[in-house]
Amino acid sequence: MGDQEFRALQSAYYDSLHIDRGFKAHEMVERFELGFREYVGAEHAIAVNGGGTGLDIALAIAEVGPDDEVISCAINFHGTHLAVLGRGSRLVLAEPEAPSLNISPTHLEALLTPRTRAVVVTHMNGHPAKIDAIEKVIHEYSDSQKTRPIISIYDACRACGAEYQSEKIGSRGSMTVFSFQSKKIITTLGEGGMIVTNDQAFARRAREIRSFGLGRAWGSNFKLTKIQAAVGQVQLGKLNALVNRRRQLALQRNSILGRCDALVLPTDGPNDRCSYNLYTLLLKGPKSPEARTYVMHALEELGIGCVVANEPTWKSNSYIANLVASRNNPVAEDIGSRIFCPSIHPLMTDDENAYIANAIAEACEKIEGRS
Repeated sequence: MGDQEFRALQSAYYDSLHIDRGFKAHEMVERFELGFREYVGAEHAIAVNGGGTGLDIALAIAEVGPDDEVISCAINFHGTHLAVLGRGSRLVLAEPEAPSLNISPTHLEALLTPRTRAVVVTHMNGHPAKIDAIEKVIHEYSDSQKTRPIISIYDACRACGAEYQSEKIGSRGSMTVFSFQSKKIITTLGEGGMIVTNDQAFARRAREIRSFGLGRAWGSNFKLTKIQAAVGQVQLGKLNALVNRRRQLALQRNSILGRCDALVLPTDGPNDRCSYNLYTLLLKGPKSPEARTYVMHALEELGIGCVVANEPTWKSNSYIANLVASRNNPVAEDIGSRIFCPSIHPLMTDDENAYIANAIAEACEKIEGRS
């Protein structure tokens, strides 16, 4: 935590000791919401206590139920799919595209049925999904079938600060959910989230669910605290600088790793800007999972952290595996076996970053020499 965050936390804490001010905690939260909606270009922002909570609320607003289907990319964090299954609906798994790992609009189109109630689109690891193509597919299907509108929920939990077509993620679609968990680009003391939307009715319902129904509907306590909101405001002011630094590090890595024939490097689409919440690499297939294990082990021996983010969710979560019987996703299985994400952080120096990139290149060159 930096000095600015500490001062904001301290001020909010002492302010809350006054009983009359403590009952006005919503004012601090509203200021954070205002700043965030202005940042992303949405009409409404509703702060909640986590990104997972935000997805739960968004699916509740969409009135997803047991008779409904919800489509989402097979390559995902399992929490996204748990939110769908938590509504009792049928999770339909779509294929990803490489190297973004985002949902394929073409495969999405093939999966739409009259039972489709919502599509949950993840901006995977900070890479913007093809929003225009996705929205076009959804709207054309709804118009042709004359079905009830299909709700598009965008999971931007790893994409805060990313841009699609020169616009900040969050200004399009039915709803977009962000996370401020401690591993994300900005944080509100370890947990927190935001739902943004341009739909006034959706925003009203989100506020009801967040705070005991506001005396007129069902709800519970999913609120962000005043102290978290104070820190969030400071972090929001740093967001562009944090994303820019992550992008500098990613581009430096790409420059070094361009010599490595074994890798598919992350790239931006035209007029898009990845926020690089994670730096995602793919071994060029047909590589075995053992090849990835070798690379990750080599990096770990040098003190370089590395994760797989993510394989198809049924591989990491037995609950999802038990509930999703139809798992015909060969593209996701192939890509999932080749993903690895070496650590990246804006406090890394250029020298530290170059050390990591060169270590990755050396490990991959050894794989090529063995094959």
